[in-house]
Amino acid sequence: MMGCHESDAVTKEQVYDLLLNQTSLSFAPGAKWEYSDSNYFLLAMVVERVTGKTLGNYAREAIFAPLGMAHSLFRESHSDVIPNRALSYVRHPVAFRSPSTYRQAARSPGAYHTLISNYEHVGAEGLYTTLEDLAKWARNLTDNRLGQGGPALIERVLTPGQQRVSEEVGYGFGINVGTHI
Repeated sequence: MMGCHESDAVTKEQVYDLLLNQTSLSFAPGAKWEYSDSNYFLLAMVVERVTGKTLGNYAREAIFAPLGMAHSLFRESHSDVIPNRALSYVRHPVAFRSPSTYRQAARSPGAYHTLISNYEHVGAEGLYTTLEDLAKWARNLTDNRLGQGGPALIERVLTPGQQRVSEEVGYGFGINVGTHI
């Protein structure tokens, strides 16, 4: 967002206002594919308006608890404490660093820096989980304990988007689809 630094707390109200002020599309729908966090942010808002619960509360009740994912959550405030949280580190010269540390990059170009998001909006990000909980989520992609679509729902979720646009996408409903060798 213009005028914001990566280390600033960015609220869902700020993101929503930004989206409301968009004046045009980047391209005609169906002409090409381009990833956008905006759609996942808006989906989180739809969940909130339909259920009357934040995405975090809804996910805890409808996804995490039924799958036994006791260590997963959506962080909806940048100051929330997450027990046993591990932080990311990157070598990128400007990733999520405070403005005062930009000057230090020239002195230590290969140094690691923490990668901490202060976003207070969820949908495209904000999910914290563990390897064990992620394994439970992955198992649900084969047995679909949550949805009523059975294997057909999972197959649709894992279908790449090339059927919807004029190029091969390799991405289906939030999941990169492909073969890992």
